[in-house]
Amino acid sequence: MLILIAVTIRVAINSGLFGHAGEATNKWADAQREEELIGNDLEDTVNKYTPGGEDYPEPTNPEYFTYEFDEETKTATLTGINPDYAIYSLYYSNNYYKSGIQDGKRVISEIILPTEVEQNGEKYKIISIGKNCFGGKDVSAGLQYIYTIKIPYGYIYIDDGAFLYCSSLKSINIPESVTSIGYGTFSGCSNLSYISCQVLEQPNGWNQYWLGWSCNPEIVWGENFGDFAGEGELFTEIDGTLFSKDKTELIRYPSGKKNQTYEIPNGVTSIRDGAFSRCTSLTSINIPDSVTSIGYETFSGCTSLTSINIPESVTSIGGYAFSGCTSLTSINIPDSVTSIGYETFSGCTSLTSINIPESVTSIGGYAFSGCTSLTSINIPDSVTSIGGYAFSGCTSLTSINIPDSVTSIGWGAFYGWTSSQTINCQATEKPSGWSSRWNSECNATINWGVSM
Repeated sequence: MLILIAVTIRVAINSGLFGHAGEATNKWADAQREEELIGNDLEDTVNKYTPGGEDYPEPTNPEYFTYEFDEETKTATLTGINPDYAIYSLYYSNNYYKSGIQDGKRVISEIILPTEVEQNGEKYKIISIGKNCFGGKDVSAGLQYIYTIKIPYGYIYIDDGAFLYCSSLKSINIPESVTSIGYGTFSGCSNLSYISCQVLEQPNGWNQYWLGWSCNPEIVWGENFGDFAGEGELFTEIDGTLFSKDKTELIRYPSGKKNQTYEIPNGVTSIRDGAFSRCTSLTSINIPDSVTSIGYETFSGCTSLTSINIPESVTSIGGYAFSGCTSLTSINIPDSVTSIGYETFSGCTSLTSINIPESVTSIGGYAFSGCTSLTSINIPDSVTSIGGYAFSGCTSLTSINIPDSVTSIGWGAFYGWTSSQTINCQATEKPSGWSSRWNSECNATINWGVSM
């Protein structure tokens, strides 16, 4: 259990594991402290404050990260996550970003940053967290499965946007050794509730806008970390899989696991966005009746998944939920589901048939795009809208029936259909709510006023 010991600005912090924090803050100006940390005696200084001792927590494996190295000072900067240990999540179509860290058996949800790394037989002290290191560089998403980050004493620089859009991050500590923090370091960290700072007040070397936007945590100044500051367990781990503390939400299954089957425990009510994304070894998953919702891109990229049951308890399935499940041949959607989201089954190239229940009222854009083996699908008269490109590239469908309940169809819903395919419409003419380009790039035969 990690313990927080708060001190007031009037009380000097005891020296200990992290050195003479309060004394240093009171006596040194920022420039003087930085000079000691990065001057001629940098190696001795960093060595002096490198955490050690029996009670010190084990740092996260240095191999999980990538680095830039300074040969002259023998120091290193963290630059990102090593692709060999990354969890990838979908952000658009088949494009993925690094959203977490795994070791092949378990999801890493708490990071204790390493203090040194070996390169070509030489050891380098890690003193910096680089620009956009853990943040979303090209998309509005950073780490999604890291809840607590602990920074050891000896780190000096944290660059711009280092934790940009790390939306699951809840707590972080900043040691007294950090003399420089860049612009917007925690921008988009919407769930960050607690920052523990060892200094008594904001150093001059921290950018005025170091917190950034969409981030409003409690900041505690002058805190003695002890071993480290933390809030206690924020999650539960079962055989490497992360759950919420009360075990009602499955957060992330490690994609590096080689197990072919997985049974979600009873009591789980929701499956988090991307929880099984790119778990390429899984062939079947059992979902219990307690589950009521399946999140965004939950099973996307599970290329070996051939079967999955969706119980009647499920009422919502998020967009991209099964996108890229190239081995999935069939799936049953229960009549408790009311909508099929954006790209829910896109790229399911082995899917041959699907039954849409009467409970469904909308089919999202690209929902079945690229389902090249799909030969049979029904659209019940409960459906009122079909999104753009919903059935684009469904080259094996010979025909489809559209009931007159459908009052809205988006652009290019049947993009790429050929003259050998047929679209049967119950309406006698194009309804006003259908896009003027609903059949864009579609050469299929269109029949109006067809009895159904």
